[in-house]
Amino acid sequence: MFVVAFMFLIFMLIFYAMVRAALGAGAKALKNAAEHGIDWQRKATPTTSFAALQAKDPAFDPDAFRARMTKAFTQIQDAWNAGDLAGVRAFLSDATHERFKVLLAMNQRKGLANRTENLKVDAVSFGDVVSGPVYDNITLKFTASCTDIDADLQGATKRQEFTRFAEHWTFVRRANAATRPQGLVEGNCPACGAVIKLTDKTECVYCHALVASGEFDWILSEITQNDAPAAPFGPQLQEACARVRERDTQFSRQILEDRVSTIFWRQIAAEPSATDVGVGSVDLTGAGKCDGLDDDQLTFTVDWTATDGQHYSKMTLVRAPGVKTELKLGFNSLRCSGCGAPSSKGPKCDHCGAVTDKTKDWVVLDAA
Repeated sequence: MFVVAFMFLIFMLIFYAMVRAALGAGAKALKNAAEHGIDWQRKATPTTSFAALQAKDPAFDPDAFRARMTKAFTQIQDAWNAGDLAGVRAFLSDATHERFKVLLAMNQRKGLANRTENLKVDAVSFGDVVSGPVYDNITLKFTASCTDIDADLQGATKRQEFTRFAEHWTFVRRANAATRPQGLVEGNCPACGAVIKLTDKTECVYCHALVASGEFDWILSEITQNDAPAAPFGPQLQEACARVRERDTQFSRQILEDRVSTIFWRQIAAEPSATDVGVGSVDLTGAGKCDGLDDDQLTFTVDWTATDGQHYSKMTLVRAPGVKTELKLGFNSLRCSGCGAPSSKGPKCDHCGAVTDKTKDWVVLDAA
């Protein structure tokens, strides 16, 4: 009897130790998550993803990346305040550049200039970190506060209020790119190292690299609000992208989402009455085939707001089979396929006369 009681006691002590260890591990995991700012709702897996990035790019340092992109965040805020994006154009995708440019023009049409003062970045935490076959992307959640000011064009303050805000900024870079000592945020061409000076095609004037393409360094490709839900990317869409990638190994969903966003903002710019427009997200939401054709066809949804409320606009892009992605253009993708100049309003390039259709690149099939 004594032996049985003794064995039972040993068993309970071991069981107690195991339970404490498990609870301790769980508490430690939650503490680490809190310390590293992991946003569980976005299902980020930073540790695993950092390992994948560092396997390709041993010089990649998460802390250094966060410091660089925080610098980019403040530089973009300064450019916004000055109403001049030239100093940050090199690390903006076409869509983010178009977004800022259109919003600045909207304010000017209203006779206003918006600026922020006393900007304080309270926290910068990692969200989604993805090491992909074509592009890597990292989302940072910026939590900040500032004094938000609207002034007339003569400088007189019309509105002023203290505000706290949180935004998710997504940065992208080619999957085969490597970390360099100096890059776009520091004011240097990441291809040749020269001080950045750009042509109207966002090429470096010295080495002609398309610096804002994402080929060489991280660029800002998307900004979403803290409460913007991510669109579901289910098996059907994954299979559709896989089918396209079978025929075009350089296919990138992110590039097309950036292109749709650019087109959307240009449409908004063409509407003089448009004011207070904001985009929550641009996501691939549908895929199909044109009747009787073997074309690739993808549909994107733009989640946006205006003074009259919430809107969801759809845009379908189509491309003929066999056409390949011109990866050199990257996130400078809305360009003439003939000369590389920024795209014109119509299908015919204003610079070289080349006509872009579905046999050369993705084109808009339908928009609603």
